[in-house]
Amino acid sequence: MRAIGSLSAALQGLDALIFTGGIGEHSVSIREAICLRCEWLGLMLDAEANRSGNSCISRPDSPVQAFIIGTDEERMIAEHTFGLFNEHIQEHAS
Repeated sequence: MRAIGSLSAALQGLDALIFTGGIGEHSVSIREAICLRCEWLGLMLDAEANRSGNSCISRPDSPVQAFIIGTDEERMIAEHTFGLFNEHIQEHAS
């Protein structure tokens, strides 16, 4: 929560909050607790959408939107590793 507050202050507000990764994608209670503590930013949670795992979990009239966006962390790690490997090979091939 401290990070959300600090970033919101630095950005002078918040347009959207994104939940991703294992906990963000799969923990209804964590998303709910975070959203309720972000009401001061204008985020209004749609509890039913959150429980259903909808991609948008904020109310339609919420000034700040909240979304669940799936990730494939293993794929991203593999892509970055492959890119670094290719850079290393190209540096030593010349």
